[in-house]
Amino acid sequence: MGRRIGGVLAVRLLVVICAIGLPIYFALLFAISPFKIYQYPFPIDPMLVNFPLFQFITQASQFLNGTDFLMNYVVAPIFFSLPWLLFIVINRTRLANTFSVMNSSTTIIPLRYRMFYGFNTLIVIMFFILPVISPILGIFAGIILAGRLVTMSDWVWKASRSTRIVYTALLVLMICPLPVYAAWIFYNGQIFALMANWIWGIWTNVMIMVYVIAMCIVDSLAIGSVIWLIFAGAGEFEAQTYGVKMTEVPYRLLAIFQFIVFLVLAYLTLPYIYFPGISPSGYLTWGGDPELLFNYINYACLGIFGLVFLICLIKGLQRNGGFNPSLIGFFFAGAFLGVDYFTGRFIIQLATTPKFLSYYLYTIPDLVVKYVPYQYWFNLIIPVHQIPTIFTYFFIDTGNSIFLSLAFQIWNLVQTNSTIMTTAVGVTVALWLLVFIWSFARASPKEIIW
Repeated sequence: MGRRIGGVLAVRLLVVICAIGLPIYFALLFAISPFKIYQYPFPIDPMLVNFPLFQFITQASQFLNGTDFLMNYVVAPIFFSLPWLLFIVINRTRLANTFSVMNSSTTIIPLRYRMFYGFNTLIVIMFFILPVISPILGIFAGIILAGRLVTMSDWVWKASRSTRIVYTALLVLMICPLPVYAAWIFYNGQIFALMANWIWGIWTNVMIMVYVIAMCIVDSLAIGSVIWLIFAGAGEFEAQTYGVKMTEVPYRLLAIFQFIVFLVLAYLTLPYIYFPGISPSGYLTWGGDPELLFNYINYACLGIFGLVFLICLIKGLQRNGGFNPSLIGFFFAGAFLGVDYFTGRFIIQLATTPKFLSYYLYTIPDLVVKYVPYQYWFNLIIPVHQIPTIFTYFFIDTGNSIFLSLAFQIWNLVQTNSTIMTTAVGVTVALWLLVFIWSFARASPKEIIW
């Protein structure tokens, strides 16, 4: 039986969350993006604007101002999310089965990698893949939607062939113009390139934050697994000794405990958060030390995972459906381990470098007061992306070429490591897509009770 949340199968709830979250995601994306889709929903002839009647109508209704809001906050989110919503609605049962197959076939993959790389994959898909391909898919989704409406209409099927053709063409003409126009503006106006460059800038700034948060999620689950083991072991002992299992795992309380542990770990190890507009620099810092996470907490939690897994094998305890050593699971587990082995040191460099450089910078108090933003003074942690700029200011002030050399070296380190880590995440995205496609192919389109 699959995991239930509030009486609902978790996989079905996940499908509903995806359907609800997609339009909200696109609305938020266009809300915070500095690049808007277009000012007007339709091209306006410049000669028409000069007519007094047209000017009166637009001023009276404030049409020009309203269409900017409608295009970016209503039309674009709806039609950019349309292909995904259509896919979810048509394949809702098969999608739920797909998630179940993915879960059972990847249990061989250590939970830390499933959570860690799964979280990073989600971020990359939301940042880079969905905004780029959704407009063109929205056009095809409009055509598919028109076809679905035709096939679901008994009246159309009873009509003549010419009537069906005309009806289908009318539906396509009614549904497709807006997604076609939005896609044309998005690609022809190079908005996708501007937005991709903007997103890349955000991604390089939040990469450390994403990795630390992902690790905190994994480690909080590891610590929570000890509590689960205590209750599960107690229930197993009661069943074997008294024949009645009286102790149940308090999953809701366990989830609350794990969430609290996550907040504590994030506070202790996350050096800063980045979000455009949150401050003049975009950073909010409080001096968490990621070195504590990478060098101590991760190893301790990895030991906890290993201990819990070993006890579960010895005692025969099962969690989340148990262990399924499938061939595809071994393949992907090896792939994730390989990516982690070859790329882990790069994100650690980016996360721990600011600690040591910040200590060096604060040995020059006169320059620090002049060029280091005041919000970094109290916790002595300067975000790594800010350090090259500060070193450049130091060079301009003092003329010392060492500062310029350090600025270039740190900038090169950030760019190189960011590219390597993005490539690594791209590999894991491809791996997860392969897992999804393989699971989708195996999943049944019919109702299944797990």
